[in-house]
Parts: sequence; C-alpha cells; structure tokens
Amino acid sequence: MSAHSARSFATMLPPAVRRWYLITAGLVAVITSAYTAWRDALGAMPENDLFEIYNLIISLLVVTWLASDPEFPADKRPSFDHGLMLWMAFPAFALYQLFTTRRWRGVLTLFALGSLYLVPAIAVVLVELVMAV
Repeated sequence: MSAHSARSFATMLPPAVRRWYLITAGLVAVITSAYTAWRDALGAMPENDLFEIYNLIISLLVVTWLASDPEFPADKRPSFDHGLMLWMAFPAFALYQLFTTRRWRGVLTLFALGSLYLVPAIAVVLVELVMAV
C-alpha cells in the first residue's frame, strides 16, 4: 500500500459538512451568550467552567473546519500526528492557512472566527450597559 493511497481529511468532507461546523459554532456562541446574559441580568454570573467548555468546543469546531479546508494544498498541510503541537501552533497555523488560501479575505475570516471567543463577554457588557440605564 502506498503512502498516497490515503485520502486527505479535506477530501472526505463535503462542503456542506464544513458549513455545519461554522453554523454549530455560531449557535453555541448565541446559546452561551444568551445564558450568560440572562444569568448576569439576575445578578449571578455563570461559573468559569462554562467559559472553559465553551472555548474548548469553539476551538474544536474551528480547528476541524480549518483542517478540512479543501483550498489548502495537502502538500503544505502540517502533520496532525502530534495533537499538543496542533493546539500550541493553532493561532499561527490558522493565520498562515487562511492568508495562503484566501489572502486578506482570509485574515478577515480569522478575525471573525476569533471574535467567536469574545461573544459571551460582549453579551455581558451589553447587559451591563442596559442595566445601567
């Protein structure tokens, strides 16, 4: 069996599946933000564990979305054999991949994906502003 017989992760997933990763990440962000805003309005912020789980879920969805990008050539794709290295190099890899495949549109996409991590905090700020009025 040759080394080239295995299909890449990007060719195994149809574009509709990749789209669901982003839709799921957006829904998780909206649900977590709504719950955080509701708890903040009641005067009891959620525990920090909620935000750690939220960040983990968003990270998994974004990493999987990036790893399955069909526009990123397989010969330039890094090895994902070392799981911890992927997590440590994730920000640099995401910037490199999105800029290589989409140029400045990719950088804007990276900022949009990065803003998913801030959505619950923005919801808390908005609730605080409304409660102050």
